[in-house]
Amino acid sequence: MISSNNKVKEFFNAIRSKIEITEHCFNTGASQEQLNHLEVMIGYELPLTYKELLRFANGEGEKRLLTMGLFFSSVQNVIAEIERFKSYKDHKPDSLYQDGMVKASLYNPKRLPFASDQSGQYLCIDFDPDKNGKFGQVIYLPSAEPEPISVIANTFDEFLDFIISAINNNQLSVYDERDDWDEDDWDEWREDENEDLRKVDVYFEKQWRDDWTDIAEDYNRNQ
Repeated sequence: MISSNNKVKEFFNAIRSKIEITEHCFNTGASQEQLNHLEVMIGYELPLTYKELLRFANGEGEKRLLTMGLFFSSVQNVIAEIERFKSYKDHKPDSLYQDGMVKASLYNPKRLPFASDQSGQYLCIDFDPDKNGKFGQVIYLPSAEPEPISVIANTFDEFLDFIISAINNNQLSVYDERDDWDEDDWDEWREDENEDLRKVDVYFEKQWRDDWTDIAEDYNRNQ
């Protein structure tokens, strides 16, 4: 079994194998004080691999590399979203994909939203599952779309394994705006001595049909 530290390295190595990414595309790693604050707020110890991922990179910058259309959130953004969840905790979802695995609440402050598209779609670590669910399961929470809340992985480690496999097996396409550049575009970019990748749209694109709902179908088949 790969240790959590090696899993994080494997994760970033998989990304680098497809995209010429460097650490400046991510925020500086989170401090132990920030991680402690997050654990106190959520009321549970965070999964070790998730903590190590945050220590390496406290969320993404302007890119959407890690979670295919959603931003990997910083500790600060996670805390802000949990506060928002507290304010709307009585709201009910339109539907649940797996009966008995996810509680029928739309915003549950015991769900940690580690990724978001910043317009209502989340991936969360669920610390308050229903009777048939698993503590720490990963769920897709589409609060702004008519899709059901879905369990997509039993643990954060399994979620990371899924992304690593999808990258390594070419199940994700890479969008690179430079494929459509003309010579003037290239000249302008080269004038910057650093050829700053932050100024270029390069990211993974998901291939699945309905955001993460069909990933939940795969999860169901494999249980």
